Amino acid sequence: HGSYSKNDQMAGRELLTPDEVRMLDNNYALLFIRGERPVKDFKFNLKEHFNSINTPIGNKMIKPYLHGGTENAIGTISFNLDDIQIDTKEIQLHNGVVIPTLGYRVDKNHGENNYERILSAINVGFRHFDISPESITEKAAGRAFQDSKVNRSELFITAKLDNDNHGYQQALREFDHTLKRLQTDYVDLFLINWPNPSKYRDTYEETAIETWKALETIYKEGKARAIGVANYEARHIEFCLEQSEIAPMVNQARIYPGFPFNDNLYCANEHNIQTEAFLPPMNDVILNSNELAIFANKYHTTPRAIVTRYHLEKDCISLCSGKNEDELRQCFEAFNFDISDTDMKFLDAMKNYGPENINPDTCSF
Repeated sequence: HGSYSKNDQMAGRELLTPDEVRMLDNNYALLFIRGERPVKDFKFNLKEHFNSINTPIGNKMIKPYLHGGTENAIGTISFNLDDIQIDTKEIQLHNGVVIPTLGYRVDKNHGENNYERILSAINVGFRHFDISPESITEKAAGRAFQDSKVNRSELFITAKLDNDNHGYQQALREFDHTLKRLQTDYVDLFLINWPNPSKYRDTYEETAIETWKALETIYKEGKARAIGVANYEARHIEFCLEQSEIAPMVNQARIYPGFPFNDNLYCANEHNIQTEAFLPPMNDVILNSNELAIFANKYHTTPRAIVTRYHLEKDCISLCSGKNEDELRQCFEAFNFDISDTDMKFLDAMKNYGPENINPDTCSF
């Protein structure tokens, strides 16, 4: 609740800070605010308060400025935490599994170098790893996880089914191989990496149904804490939902400034499927664009942090990449600022410096 002076005649938008915060339960907080502001027009900073108290939401990163509330008495404002936007370091999937909002994308193009890159990412603070579905990549990741000495329970490991092993039995067999290469007895998330590989294109519907059933089996057996898809477009998501017993928890998609992929994102949101967003490989031309440089200068940060924040503003998990620890640390700067709605529209509409959309139903792989 905020208590304001009845004689308040000020017209600015100065920052108000709560004098006291009391948690009532998981959904409501009591805010005591004193300031020279009209009741109906205000902003205040809760980030430090929620980060400094031991509460059920104490591990969340509150956006620096929260807007909202309803006037229900003279001089009193009440807030439901479900109605205000909270920027967290974790997101809960629709099956209850919690996933970090930043992940490190392990790229197949780096081959054996992924071993050192994963260790660097762990050193920077990443615990969520998205692993490309090649045996050399999975083996490098498995060795890195073992040598890092980080407890398995602290890691969130995403593995994927490659394009050559769709179908029920093939998918189950390949998943077991993946676990062995990763040196683990379960993964946190298992994805179908591509909806319609050329190898199975003549039997797409039958093969897609059988492949998803394999993932449902893996999930029911507790070998994957969550299951999902990657690079699925809206039509593929809808088909999967029509045929599934268990809905995908995640869809992974190429999304970045200049390529918002809105129809894909809206479809996933409509079905409560969490989107993981990533830059395409060879992304220097995007990060070095004049547009991102302008926004990085405006927000006193780096282009890499702008892309990461862009993902978070869209309520996506951001899968990050970087050549070294300094570049990876830039991704975490995304928790320190917001991008305005107007600037998000500019970022959506800027030139696409990456590849055009690849049609999963007609491409050569």
